[in-house]
Amino acid sequence: MTKKILIIGGSGFIGRNLSEYLTSINIEYIVYDRILPNYKCNYIIGDINHYEQLEDSINSCDSVINLAGILGTTETINTPEYCYKNNISGALNLYEILKKNPKNCIQISVGNYWMNNPYSITKNTAEKIALFYNKKFSTNIKVVRALNAYGPYQSAYPVRKLIPNLIMPALKDKEILIYGSGNQKMDMIYVGDLVKILFYLLQKKNIKNDIIYEAGSGTAPTVNDICNKVIDLTKTKSIVKHIEMRKGETPESVVLGNTKYIEDVGYDINSLLSLDNGLTKTIMYYKKV
Repeated sequence: MTKKILIIGGSGFIGRNLSEYLTSINIEYIVYDRILPNYKCNYIIGDINHYEQLEDSINSCDSVINLAGILGTTETINTPEYCYKNNISGALNLYEILKKNPKNCIQISVGNYWMNNPYSITKNTAEKIALFYNKKFSTNIKVVRALNAYGPYQSAYPVRKLIPNLIMPALKDKEILIYGSGNQKMDMIYVGDLVKILFYLLQKKNIKNDIIYEAGSGTAPTVNDICNKVIDLTKTKSIVKHIEMRKGETPESVVLGNTKYIEDVGYDINSLLSLDNGLTKTIMYYKKV
């Protein structure tokens, strides 16, 4: 059993949910982030690009989950250098340290890895480099593409994520904005399920590290379908308005996870929360904030 985990980039949405889950199962962890966590935890204020500090922090733990990264599709188009520095150069620092001192590691990636924007390009590059290190240097970095995670603590801004930007206006009976036709298909995964998958794969022994694990439901409703569920569950009077598609995103795209590899290593996909139940829990959270 894993004894102590370093969560790089643990101050964010997924990191906070992961921290709560690890606490609930009595697993020790340290959050390593440039940003001070806004919740109670053991933490180190540090940057993934600071090699020596990162190395010291990794060496103090048994395993690593790397959630660090500059996020955003449209939001990163004019600042690709920040994506490169953190999503590629920072990940490379991590891999070099793991080459010298092998530890189990999860490198999180994205479901829309094929989109033509700095975020998707750099995260896709980082996952390819991880697989290269596994093959050439015998590191044990498991790459996990997280599909469209949603749930408690997810912010609506500055990176505009779908679910909070549906639920928050719905709860106030305000106009709901949808980019494009709304026929884009998105595989949604409740963040509580995502963090369980990350931990499961981290501690699972003797599984392949030359493949990419995809953490999703294996189903992809349209944005319109998801919006209609939110409208029904909130009983809102909101009006839906379709606006121009954003730059860096593909009209009517399909982002769908292949659950084969996580099922092959024994993860029960049937245990995932349904979209209706996940949205209900998420709506309850936003009602309180």
